[in-house]
Amino acid sequence: MRRVRAGPLPFIGRDGQLEALASAFEQTQQGQTVTVYIHGSSGMGRRRWCEQFVDRLRDREENVVVLEGRCYERESVPYKALDGVVDSLNQY
Repeated sequence: MRRVRAGPLPFIGRDGQLEALASAFEQTQQGQTVTVYIHGSSGMGRRRWCEQFVDRLRDREENVVVLEGRCYERESVPYKALDGVVDSLNQY
């Protein structure tokens, strides 16, 4: 049997969550400060969901800057995720 690559897998579900992120972004466009707390168990697709939102946002908006950070469960330094954000800002 021959296997055929079909390209990237479609992103299914999370429409409500994607709309919530889009709404939060729109609020920032009106000058409001917005914080979004995304939580859930490991392996539930939080990172993929955020990546999907950012990809859609970049397709729609011309001048978007995304600063990313990541933390791990057993970090030895509190708030280490901010290191990645600062690194992203420095690269920008």
